[in-house]
Amino acid sequence: NQIEELRAGQIECLYSLEYFFIAQNRIRKIDAFSFENLSLLRTLDLSNNLLETLDTYAFFGLYSLRSLILFSNRLRVLGDFIFQATPQIEELVMVSNRLERLGNLSFVGCS
Repeated sequence: NQIEELRAGQIECLYSLEYFFIAQNRIRKIDAFSFENLSLLRTLDLSNNLLETLDTYAFFGLYSLRSLILFSNRLRVLGDFIFQATPQIEELVMVSNRLERLGNLSFVGCS
């Protein structure tokens, strides 16, 4: 696949989705609120994409998310409050990125 962007509202009809594997694409950008209606989503695999930054509200609405897989992207910075809407997260995989900085409040809201 060669998906380059996830836009807000683009996948809102998939509200019953529990597992979303969108790895090995060319995703560079995830709009704020792109996953807003996916409150049942438990696993999100965005590995092997071209993500460099994540909007503060990129994961907004993912209240049931347990596993977020972001390995092998180009992420450099995790901003403040990026995980505020993922209180149930148990697994966060960020291997093989280019992380230089974590915001002081990146994990506010996580349990």
